[in-house]
Amino acid sequence: MFQRFQELFPIVGVAAVVAVAFVLYRIVHTVRMNKELGNRAGNKRITLTVLCAVAALISWIFNFGWFRVFLSLFGFPLFYGAFFCFANSMAAARLAEIDAMKKYIPWSCITYLLAYFCFPDGGDVGEMYVFFGLIRDDGIANIAMVASIAAFAANIVLLIREIVLASGWRNPSLPPEKRE
Repeated sequence: MFQRFQELFPIVGVAAVVAVAFVLYRIVHTVRMNKELGNRAGNKRITLTVLCAVAALISWIFNFGWFRVFLSLFGFPLFYGAFFCFANSMAAARLAEIDAMKKYIPWSCITYLLAYFCFPDGGDVGEMYVFFGLIRDDGIANIAMVASIAAFAANIVLLIREIVLASGWRNPSLPPEKRE
């Protein structure tokens, strides 16, 4: 059984490298574009996004337990972080054009961090723990798990909404006759 998982590791590794390279390119491209256009607010949102991704990574490392080991084997934190950074960089590029992006980016950062910070974990022995091992209670850990899953779902919805608005598929700021 474990041998089948081992066969996936190179595929996940290559996909992770490609995802990170693409996201880094997208962030650098967006920062340059915002600098040329004088869109300082967009670059502030990019900085907020990168800081949130770093905080989530730190949370992932310091709360490491069996749940996170299993999710890390499949690259979940890397792909979710890449999706988060990609969507927010797209939104930051269109920040000056679409007013809704000003509220979507901070809310997506809040829900992203909440999904990571509230996600409980545990070891082989003892109760589950939450918030860097400060709270060790199964009841509170279960409540935190529900909050984490709700924040994850809300974050995915916000990120998809950002991508849809930023790509121009449906721009609510335009009158209906000018929409494509």
